Amino acid sequence: MAKKDAEVFGLKRAASGLWSARLSIPIPRDRWQDVGQAYGTKSGIRQEFLKSLQTHDKQEAVKRRGPALEALCFQVNEKRAAIGKPHLEGD
Repeated sequence: MAKKDAEVFGLKRAASGLWSARLSIPIPRDRWQDVGQAYGTKSGIRQEFLKSLQTHDKQEAVKRRGPALEALCFQVNEKRAAIGKPHLEGD
C-alpha cells in the first residue's frame, strides 16, 4: 500500500469537506448479511459504516480515525453478538 493510500485508509471526505471514519465490512459476503440482519436493514445487507470526525483538517482526521474505527467495530461486534454471530476478529 502506498503512503498516500495508507494515510486515507479508513477515511472518507464528504462534499462539505468534513472527514468521516469508514469501517468496511470485509468479504466473505455472508458477513454483510449478518451485519444487515443485526441492524435490521431493508435489503438485509450492510457493507460499511461512517462516523463523522467533525473536522475539515486531514491531519486531525488521521489522528481521530483510530478511536473512531475502534468504536464502530465495537458497535458492530455488539450487534452481531446480540444475534448469536461471532465477532469480526482482526478485520
